Amino acid sequence: MAYISSPSASFGEKALASLSNGFESVLRFLADLSNAQSRMDMIERMQRMSDEDLMSKYRIERKDIVQHVFRDKMMF
Repeated sequence: MAYISSPSASFGEKALASLSNGFESVLRFLADLSNAQSRMDMIERMQRMSDEDLMSKYRIERKDIVQHVFRDKMMF
């Protein structure tokens, strides 16, 4: 009689992998949240600047602040 076995992960391995994936998702969410907050802080700092300061420091006009801050995420 021949026996065929296929390797499969045990319940413990599956549970650990699931927890690991969940933990990674939470960390990714927190990193994204932190990144979004820092971008909002930058927008608020730039909005408090005078038009002359914006032009001299960043070479942008007030209407272009959001595009400047999210330039790596947006396609124009």
